[in-house]
Amino acid sequence: MSKPKDIYNEVIGILNSDETLSGYVDKIYERNRDNLDASKQVLIMVEPSDILEEKTYFPLEATFVIIITGYTFEPDLDKAINDGDNKKIMDLEQDIKNALRPYYDLNGLCKSFSFTSSKFDIKKHSWGQKEKLRQPPLYGVEFYMNILYKPTFNTPGYGAFKYGYYPYGF
Repeated sequence: MSKPKDIYNEVIGILNSDETLSGYVDKIYERNRDNLDASKQVLIMVEPSDILEEKTYFPLEATFVIIITGYTFEPDLDKAINDGDNKKIMDLEQDIKNALRPYYDLNGLCKSFSFTSSKFDIKKHSWGQKEKLRQPPLYGVEFYMNILYKPTFNTPGYGAFKYGYYPYGF
């Protein structure tokens, strides 16, 4: 049984410890940002989105949804998507998914997870007051990570009621 906070922290930890990502990703933020640091060339943002309780009977199951967004800054429009050996937006998307895939149960915190289709686009963000006029293009990819888990609950008497029996299906 798990808590969404523990699952979220595990996803952040896996991404931070991945050798491929650490080779070229400048920063992994724990939420989406509007005001970005222009000195960072490749960013990842991980933000909780939804908790969907799918079963109301035992054993309980829920889906925790995390939004993962990757950004690359590239002033040369012709090199934004593919630049030979240099990592760009499509490489970033695959490297994020490949970092998480070996941890199919997120080190015992979930039953399974899956990714939605990825959406690529150009984002427009503010970089603060000084640099608003000339911004290099910001290319982004966004996808959702749907994590199926057994929720932890702290209800007094759950599991063994005062009458001494377990709930149906427990």
